This record gives sequence, structure tokens and C-alpha cells, in this order.
Amino acid sequence: MNLYALRLFVEVAKQQSVSKAASLLSISQPAVTAQIRKLERELGIRLFHPHGRGIRLTDHGQFLLEKSIQLFSLEKQIESELRQILQGESGILRLAATHLPSAIWLPQWMARFKQNHPQATLQLKRGNTEQTLQLLLRYEAELAIIAGSWEHNQIERQLLFTNHWWFVVHPSHPLANRTVDLAELVQYPFIWRETGSSSREKLIEICHNHQVSLPTIGLELNGLFECIQAVKAGYGVFFVPDRAVRSEIANGLLTRVFVQKVHLTQPVCLCRRKDDSLSPLAQKFVTLIQE
Repeated sequence: MNLYALRLFVEVAKQQSVSKAASLLSISQPAVTAQIRKLERELGIRLFHPHGRGIRLTDHGQFLLEKSIQLFSLEKQIESELRQILQGESGILRLAATHLPSAIWLPQWMARFKQNHPQATLQLKRGNTEQTLQLLLRYEAELAIIAGSWEHNQIERQLLFTNHWWFVVHPSHPLANRTVDLAELVQYPFIWRETGSSSREKLIEICHNHQVSLPTIGLELNGLFECIQAVKAGYGVFFVPDRAVRSEIANGLLTRVFVQKVHLTQPVCLCRRKDDSLSPLAQKFVTLIQE
């Protein structure tokens, strides 16, 4: 169907006159008439009847007018929504994050962003370091916030801030608030994160670098805050980023164990694919978290 002819038809139907429509559109009357007749031949229907000095729609013409108005209204809506997407005012922003950022920072950032961009849709998926990287690489997320040390040749990262690693226990633990060496600490059962998590990999690295045996796996849980809850319940040692447990330490629910010669930090990075440009919506989200 010729959309140009359809637009002319709509204007003729509104004016109930070919000459008036031609004048408004700055087109010759014969050209408008030719397009209407061509449209009638294409559709196999008659669109207008003569009516006095003007014309009126046939039943088929009335049907086509109603559908044409809907069509061009939808066209305007599509154009408007596309402009909003290109301007970063609407669309879907898919985010991914490891456990700590998804619990502490992302909810605040997402709420602020939504207040400023109410037409935008934000989606967040959570996982350990490896899972979050895979979400980026599989194009299931456009941006990721990852806490932990890692390298990947397809991912670009920007440091946001730095955490410190702490060993924490329940206040009733024999090592609560004590200073010990690592060899003594690993004699006690630990709570381990799942394979692929930065805390598990970092703990293994520390033990290897200090040439001590890996601690016993007393419990193995999937998720940072699940592990924290287990320690608060009174079991084991957990190796954790400080920002995840500062309130528990301050409120006496957990206690640190200070380990000689072990002082480690954890970067928290904004991550994106190197081979992909950011959408306008993602660019605005990056600006917000960098403020």
C-alpha cells in the first residue's frame, strides 16, 4: 500500500474536498485525484461518492480512514518513543553486579536514575564474579559493577572505589578481636563462597602466597550475605569485603580477627564490553554513578 497516497486520502477525507486538500498540501488538484484513483485501483474499492459540490466517504472509505488515522497515530508514537530512546530518556537498561554492589550501591543508583528518567526500565541480575562477567560477554547486560580482582581481554573496567578484606567471626569465637598469624587462623573451620566468587579465589591466593594449608570448609554457601548470616549465627570464619559487614561490626554482631602480614584490598569497578558503544541510557547511568 502506498503510504503517500494514503496520507493524501486522509487529508481529502478530512476536508471532504479534493481541491481544499490539494491547496492545504500545496499539491496540484490533478495530482491528488490521480493518487486517490491509483489507491482505489490498488485496493479494489471505491473510497468516495460525489456529494453536492463535494464528496463523501463510502463505507469502505470510512473504514480505511479510521484505520489510516490509527496507523499514522502509531507512526507518530513510534517516532516519539525512538527519540526518547536516542536521547536516553526511555528504553531498557540491563545491568549486572556481584553480590556486594547489587545489595549496597545499585539499589540507590537505580532509584536515583529512575527518579530522573521515569520512562526508563532498569533490570538488574546478580551473580558472583564469573557469572557477572558472562552476563556482559553474552550481551545479557550492558554494564556491570564487579567487586573483585580479575582480568579479561574483552572487558574494559573503571575503578569506582576500593574495599578492604577482613576476616570476621561471631563475638563468641575463640579468635574474636585477636591478632594471629594466618597459619593459626586456618586451623579453624571457614565458611566458603561458591566456586567463581572473588572471596573464594582471593582466600586460596592468600594461603598459597603465605604457604599455608587451605582452611577446612565448614560450610559452603552460594552468596555473600548468606555467608554473613551463617557467621552471625555463630559458626566459622569468613573472609569478606569490609563494606559488607561494617554495620554488623559496629553493632557487635560480628568481630574482626586481625591477621599479621595480611592486608588486602578489593577494587570495585564499572565494567563494559570493549567492542560495544554504550546506549544513551547507559551513558547517562555511568554519569550518575560517577558524580
